[in-house]
Amino acid sequence: EISLTPGSGFTDSIGLTQSGGIVSTTTIYARFTPVALGSLSGNISHSSAGATTVNQPVTGTGVEPVININASSFTFNNILVGSNSSNQTYIVSGSNLLSDITISTTPDFQISTNAVSGFGSSIILNATGLGNPGGGSVSNTIIYVRFSPLAPGTQNATVDNVSNNAVTQSISITGTAVLPPTFTELVVPKYMGSKSSSGTNNCRTPIAICIQLETLQPFTSYDVKLGFGLTSD
Repeated sequence: EISLTPGSGFTDSIGLTQSGGIVSTTTIYARFTPVALGSLSGNISHSSAGATTVNQPVTGTGVEPVININASSFTFNNILVGSNSSNQTYIVSGSNLLSDITISTTPDFQISTNAVSGFGSSIILNATGLGNPGGGSVSNTIIYVRFSPLAPGTQNATVDNVSNNAVTQSISITGTAVLPPTFTELVVPKYMGSKSSSGTNNCRTPIAICIQLETLQPFTSYDVKLGFGLTSD
């Protein structure tokens, strides 16, 4: 496209008015607005009735915004509700960008550019060089992903990496959340000893105790400590 001004009026054809058969020296601004990828070439033609056409060759390379990631899926197994899993990581970068890269996920999963802080459901990676002819870029950046379940069960989501006109790059994530184990002590009313003649102040020692354990996880060790004491009534 060509124009007589640097910031506007671009089109595929303009006319220059002659005066007395002369066109004074005029600056023409040309820009490349590709509609396809790859190398393109052409001419800016200058013509007038009875004059030899003069061509100015022009070439350009069409590129598209690109986001790169090095992971496709993450799995988090048996994470306690209300806790945070260990981090899993991937690397993201971008080139020829028209905007910053926005990364987002659902609330049960969290992301950050820091291994220990700043976790949330979305972050923005600022691109440098936006507005340049070749677009902006984001250098290799480590993204930390963790599972922070709010309820038990299996959660499926994605981590989406988005920038204007770039193909969205997504990572599939699955997390399984479990409840903490619960312990219920059931004292079976069997005792040693006998009551007094009046039926009171009888010292009795429990001889059977049942412990009920729930929501235990496979391949996990648990310590259970039992205490015994004397009761009297």
